[in-house]
Amino acid sequence: MIKYTKILIIFSLLICLQGCFDSVTDSNSAPPVIKVFSPSSNDTVQVGKILIQYQAVDNPNGLGLDHFDIVINDFEKTTVVPQNENGTNPQLYLEIDTSYLFKRFSYFVMAYSKNGSTARSQIKSNLYVSESTQPPEKPANLILTKISDTAVNLLWDDSSSNEANFELWRKEGTTGNYKLHKTLPENTISTDDYGLTENLSYSYKVRATNEFGNSDYSNIVTTGGASSPDVPTDLTGEPLGATQILLSWKDNSSRELGFKVQGLNSQTTNWELRGIVTSNTTQFTDKNLSAGTPYSYRVAAYGNNFQSDWSEIAEVTTANQDIPPPGSLSASFNYISRKVVLRWNDNTNLETGTFIERRLSTQTSYSEIGEVIQDTKTFTDSNLTLNRIYYYRARHSTTEGFFTPYSNEDSAFVPELGPIAPSDLSIAEFTPNALYGLSWKDNSNDEDGFELYRKLGEFGTYSRHKTFSANIIAYNDTVPAAGIYYYKIRSFRNNLYSDFSNEVNSSGNTGGGALEAPTNLQGAIVSGELKVAMIWEDNASSELGYEVERRFSGSTEFTRIDVLAPNTDNYIDDGPGLFRGSAYDFRVRAYDATGFSNYSNIIQITFPF
Repeated sequence: MIKYTKILIIFSLLICLQGCFDSVTDSNSAPPVIKVFSPSSNDTVQVGKILIQYQAVDNPNGLGLDHFDIVINDFEKTTVVPQNENGTNPQLYLEIDTSYLFKRFSYFVMAYSKNGSTARSQIKSNLYVSESTQPPEKPANLILTKISDTAVNLLWDDSSSNEANFELWRKEGTTGNYKLHKTLPENTISTDDYGLTENLSYSYKVRATNEFGNSDYSNIVTTGGASSPDVPTDLTGEPLGATQILLSWKDNSSRELGFKVQGLNSQTTNWELRGIVTSNTTQFTDKNLSAGTPYSYRVAAYGNNFQSDWSEIAEVTTANQDIPPPGSLSASFNYISRKVVLRWNDNTNLETGTFIERRLSTQTSYSEIGEVIQDTKTFTDSNLTLNRIYYYRARHSTTEGFFTPYSNEDSAFVPELGPIAPSDLSIAEFTPNALYGLSWKDNSNDEDGFELYRKLGEFGTYSRHKTFSANIIAYNDTVPAAGIYYYKIRSFRNNLYSDFSNEVNSSGNTGGGALEAPTNLQGAIVSGELKVAMIWEDNASSELGYEVERRFSGSTEFTRIDVLAPNTDNYIDDGPGLFRGSAYDFRVRAYDATGFSNYSNIIQITFPF
């Protein structure tokens, strides 16, 4: 009865921790947060520009990010990249030249906010630079500008660092074939083409070449000739309640800088600009409208020195009421299930379901990936590709026959993880002080094999003792001399490794036999604060204390963050090392004079921004 009373008291404490604390008031001078995902420590890279996968955000009360520093070998080389003018994060690249060839280096990224605060990412170390034997990357963002009726300028982005030449290919008319028109030296980003025939359409594309092959072609641009194919088509609109309309269209242009959206003023019968969106965008939401009112729209593509004809007109009538969208959408990668978990708030009882959409960080358009029934507040995305950043949004279908506006957008990075760790490592003595039998549970189906580590004595140093192929689950180890030997094992795939299993030793302590492991680990965010409150079942009777461990979700290695007294069954983690918008995993184990228990279950906690 005492045990159950104790549990009720702890759960009451947890509930209070979730709701009884005052909200944190963020300072304008609080630092930003930056996390770098790849390239990672121990990776092999090649000479050239290497895209850095990262996430960065200023503190909620800050003025926004200002710029980034990419630092190689502790300021041996620093590249400064300004924040995009529209407030979005720029693409960052490691620029590795031939002076680093066959050498190892480290790097990190500094984020600077407009109020002068800074943050540094974790250091990625021991990256090896190998010689590139790949074709160059394709040129990007090919743009055509008319100089005169018989001459054009072509401009593109040089996306590679190992090209030998660029090839300009040209097609005359709409039915001709592309032919090699010019070969240009490396690092060229622009050329002119003269002597064109008026009213004849010319199309261009560019590719990079080197001794190892050709890149893909860039996008295609065209002079248009007598008539332009750039006009958007299939313009449609749908009401998102009483005050918003969502417009969608087909992008038929390869050279636009963006699209202009016009709405008809019913009072003056004049067309008025409602908004401008960037290239390759095919949606626009018109806001602040009136309930139950008809509206008319049209769209045109525009670029350097051109604007297409206007699209057909779309007529849409707003609904009579607004219904709130899903609120506080969050996306986090679950290291245990290896899936992205979405959560949101349901702020209405007028929805009939929720539709989830996703895009890659390299895309501008969303695609629907699933739906859930009424009152559901979670969705799990398992159709994932490794080393990608996915963006998500959601909206409700409603009892009134229309969709709500979209929720906020959130993203999750899907890392390339090692296989799942083996477990239940056990030991049996076959010949005293000479031969021990080891066995373990294989929990993964994609490992290349296992690595067995061994050390002599409690204070010895572990070293890799044996490597096994996939699906092996037992081994007999002959030791060279008498003593207490300790063992642990992990699985691997390529250069990715799982966590280690439990530890066993030849004295008979299996790290979870005599010493019972804690169970039923639970946790929650202390309301409004960067703190996590945890409780667990204290099952041991002779422990000397507990260790609490934490890691970033997606990482493979835990770090001990605290050591607690015996009979402890709760803990509050208040940092350092906790950041808004980040996900963390926690676990706990007991210890005594002979070793450690097995770990508790792992829990994941995600802090909102």
